[in-house]
Amino acid sequence: MSKIIIYDNKNILIADLDRTESRKKRHDFESANNESKEPVSIFEYEYRAIFKEYKLIHSISLKKQLKKIEKIFKYHKEKM
Repeated sequence: MSKIIIYDNKNILIADLDRTESRKKRHDFESANNESKEPVSIFEYEYRAIFKEYKLIHSISLKKQLKKIEKIFKYHKEKM
């Protein structure tokens, strides 16, 4: 599984990605400038990421925590 790290000034969220989903919606509109009178199609894409497990770390010294995480990922290699 992939991991994602999201952080702000106070918190770090580490989560395991379970799966992703995408959805495509089609909207047809009539155009006033369209001479052929065919509807104009506009596609809307929606993406989701579903996480199963997560860990929230509260930190006063966020820079120290981030440096530790960067060192861990610097030496971590995923198998392909």
